[in-house]
Amino acid sequence: MPRPIVVLTFAVTLFFTACATPAQSEVVPPEAQTTLPPDAETEVPGPEPTDLAPSDEEQPPVADQVSLSSEEIAEKLKMASADGASDPVLVFSDDFSSPGWLEFTEDQFATSYVDGAYELSVKPDGFSTAFGLRPSLGPLTDFYFQIDTLAYGPADNGYGIRFREQEAGFYEFTVSNQGTGSSGEAIDNGGTFSIDKFVDFEMVRILPFKSETDSIAQGEGELNVLGVLALGPDISLYINGQEVASFSDPDLAGGAISLRVLPYFEGGSRTLFDNAAVWVPAD
Repeated sequence: MPRPIVVLTFAVTLFFTACATPAQSEVVPPEAQTTLPPDAETEVPGPEPTDLAPSDEEQPPVADQVSLSSEEIAEKLKMASADGASDPVLVFSDDFSSPGWLEFTEDQFATSYVDGAYELSVKPDGFSTAFGLRPSLGPLTDFYFQIDTLAYGPADNGYGIRFREQEAGFYEFTVSNQGTGSSGEAIDNGGTFSIDKFVDFEMVRILPFKSETDSIAQGEGELNVLGVLALGPDISLYINGQEVASFSDPDLAGGAISLRVLPYFEGGSRTLFDNAAVWVPAD
């Protein structure tokens, strides 16, 4: 497998305690510094989107770069190191050649190792989200996480990363490289992604559902490398080495990472995850 990427995560808490009740957060685009109105609705399917938009900088074609280089990762994490200059530390990598992630079968989904990768699958009649967990990793605060993904099955299904997951909530980065965009029209090139925050059973859409990007390699079984850079309140999302969005939010400072596959409209989807890695700033 290419590069020793990591898998990061561990036990995911799907439900949160009612006693933790953080105030409505302000989701702030780094450039515009606008804030989420304090009275914005937060019930599923989420409030009106904020002004945050995908990065509009001109990006190279997907084929030119499918992941961040070690030099780019180092540059992004150096400033968060103790001395502001030290290279980051690779604290976890996994090529999925040996067990470590939980394997189990539920009524509507299953997780297992398949051909040197970790597979999350939703059964044909299933409509529940499939979760992949690795309990052995501790909470992460500042980090860069990257993982390979290959999705199969019906179009219009999502897969991705849940991060900074804790008792109070989590962020969820979801990608789809098949199917339709937010308008319901088929996408000619690329795919869609979403980023949401969940706190105390409530969801805030940080970006509109199914934001479109040509950074995604379109089609069943195509490789897409997902990345999350989290430094303090500032979070950036990457697909195939290209930054697709960034935002700032102080509410969830650290937590676990897990993987997920979810059916938007029908079951039968599955995604293979491989070559996971986590880097953190030097102490």
